[in-house]
Amino acid sequence: MADLLSKSQLVKTFIDETMSRETEAQQALRVETRKMSNSMMMSRPESDAFLQLLIRLIGAKRVMFGNGLRLFEFPAIPRDRQSVCVERDLRATAGSPQRFHFLLADAFVAPLRAGAFDTVLTPWFIDIVPVDVRETLSVIHTLLAPGGRWINHGPLNYPKDHPHAQRYTSDELFTLIRLAGFELGDAREDEVELLRSRHAANGRSERAITVAARKPATPPALPDGDPPCWLLFSHLAIPRFAGLDAFRPEHPVLAFVARAIDGNATLGDIAQRMVKEHGARADAAVAGTRAMLSLLYQSCRS
Repeated sequence: MADLLSKSQLVKTFIDETMSRETEAQQALRVETRKMSNSMMMSRPESDAFLQLLIRLIGAKRVMFGNGLRLFEFPAIPRDRQSVCVERDLRATAGSPQRFHFLLADAFVAPLRAGAFDTVLTPWFIDIVPVDVRETLSVIHTLLAPGGRWINHGPLNYPKDHPHAQRYTSDELFTLIRLAGFELGDAREDEVELLRSRHAANGRSERAITVAARKPATPPALPDGDPPCWLLFSHLAIPRFAGLDAFRPEHPVLAFVARAIDGNATLGDIAQRMVKEHGARADAAVAGTRAMLSLLYQSCRS
């Protein structure tokens, strides 16, 4: 009961924010004011982060398609005097690869169509992005074509500010992969050395997970559970569950969500409609929609 009440409060807060959106004129003025304010700032953390990514992209293109890149290695603890500063010449020794393209974008709003890839690789990625791993699995599943495969390699070394409830262990990750609609293949854990050079006197190691999974050509029958899989992930179709046809929510936003459940729409689809049609904040739409769906589901079961 306490859990249901907390969800109800979250729904109420989300609805209140959605229904009290500012007008388009007010929003345009606020955005323009923010742009003017930002233009007068000498440096912003997000700008610095973007510039760092852009520099890395330019460097990678020079290595893969240009004349190489000259860099210098400065080991924190050199092995000897000759190792204090070591010149490196980075280049693609096999020549420029064919049909290979660089893209700098936010992986969670990337300009890529659904089902565009037969393979997705996530090296040292899923634990460091500031989202729940479940959302990462939804994005990967959506980008893969039927029969496509996902290969992950890296640790589960979450940042200190990552929510504890979302710091999944390897066995929890494997369970989530199956619940997300993947066929789990080979998986193993290995001790991997990194930041180790023959010119450095030290290095470190990580426990890395390597896992391969495939998106079935035909969507599998997902297990029943509480909460259901479609509530855990934003890419799974929501069924017309028992009690929904007779349920008549009084609040118009809850009624909108109930009508949006047509057997094909996903949590992510409804969240996008909440943004476009009700002015919900993009960064809160998935969480708010999930809370409303949970409330609808629990109400129809009671």
